[in-house]
Amino acid sequence: MPKPATLLILFALALGLIGATVAVSGAAEAWRAVRQAGPVAFASAVLVVLVQFALQTAAWKALNAASGLRVPGRTLFAANVAGMAVNIVTPCAYLGGEPVKVLYAGRRAGALLPRLAGTAVLSKYLEAVGFAVVFGLAVAIAAAVPGLQHAGGGGAGSWAWFMGPAVALAALGTLLLLSLARGWRPLERVVRTLRVLRPRSRRLARLLRRTRDMEREIGRIYREAPRATAWAFILLLSTHVSIFLRPAVFYGLGSGLRLTLPDLCLVYAAGQGMLALQFAPSGAGVLDGGMLGVYAARGLPAGEAMALLLALRLCDLLVLAAGALLAAGAGIGAFRRTPEAHPQAVAARSPSSGLPGLSESCP
Repeated sequence: MPKPATLLILFALALGLIGATVAVSGAAEAWRAVRQAGPVAFASAVLVVLVQFALQTAAWKALNAASGLRVPGRTLFAANVAGMAVNIVTPCAYLGGEPVKVLYAGRRAGALLPRLAGTAVLSKYLEAVGFAVVFGLAVAIAAAVPGLQHAGGGGAGSWAWFMGPAVALAALGTLLLLSLARGWRPLERVVRTLRVLRPRSRRLARLLRRTRDMEREIGRIYREAPRATAWAFILLLSTHVSIFLRPAVFYGLGSGLRLTLPDLCLVYAAGQGMLALQFAPSGAGVLDGGMLGVYAARGLPAGEAMALLLALRLCDLLVLAAGALLAAGAGIGAFRRTPEAHPQAVAARSPSSGLPGLSESCP
């Protein structure tokens, strides 16, 4: 996670970019759209975020149960919030907080970290496959609508910015499913390659052992617990569906602006694509400017775009505040010492996994 001084600079940059975007779109029009949306629409945006956390928690809990881990749902929910808070302030909006949420859940519940990391990574794999499905469908629907191909202003060339990532995501999703079915261990291969470059590194040796155990557990769950894996995939797929529907719910409860299905597809594809280019917290600047361009190309009011974007910023601030409170409640030392095992955290030893039991320490 970035240092405090770096965070201050990033937040100052984000506020400046958001302010500039509001100024460009028209502060008076943005304020009118915010007032017209009202508190119910903004509350719906917060509710969607809570639903996403609940779905992610249920999916992770199902995979943990298949692994023999019984970690309280409230601990997993808090871990997801803490991880998302880190995602918001790091350049990578999708992966930066994963180690944090594993550490939080593992240390707070006393669960074995390699096994808990395995379920978290498997959950991320399934979430990536679900994202590839929803993103690909959104791009396909939007691209099939006459006239929408020119929404970016550049005809077929502009749509290459969407079709390229969609094809890449489809290939990635297929590769992930194939690697799970075949028992491949791509992360272990990466660590092995690094260890060849630094054969005397004890840290890499420990990382290699943990990565091997983690990927062994990932493959075991996927092959031996198909129902839990399928249920987790459905839950994680639903998180992307909720994100897809969020603008329609926001406007339906607020200003009454009606977005067509192609509009929703374009907004989703553009928004998720631009979040991958996150250089400032919450994608400030890139996401805001890009969404204003999409709304302008579709003939939608710029103020409506700013109202939705400000609702998303409100959600980010609430997640950041909750993450800070969770970190303060856990204390800095919570991530540096080995806590006593939580009475509800049970790691059942699996003969096929070859992983150590809960009684063994996992620094």
